[in-house]
Amino acid sequence: MAGTDKRSVHAWLNGKGDLRATWWNLYSRLYMAVVPEACLERAMYSFHGMHHAVTLARLDFTAAVVQTATDIKRVGTLEAVRSLVVRELKR
Repeated sequence: MAGTDKRSVHAWLNGKGDLRATWWNLYSRLYMAVVPEACLERAMYSFHGMHHAVTLARLDFTAAVVQTATDIKRVGTLEAVRSLVVRELKR
């Protein structure tokens, strides 16, 4: 049962679900080939930093899309675009 549940550790270690194991294999091999004096520990640290950055960027993008869609429904397209520009300029 655990092997078929995409949320299980067993499935994750087998590379099922979100493909994190596949991305790690690709990233670590590329990192070890490109970075001088690379070690597996540094590759793992770099991978996790990249994974966090991508995850946060995706969450920010999703929140912006949801907010813009809500604004379009509430106040119309032009006002929603204006609000988006103002929000981004404040960043």
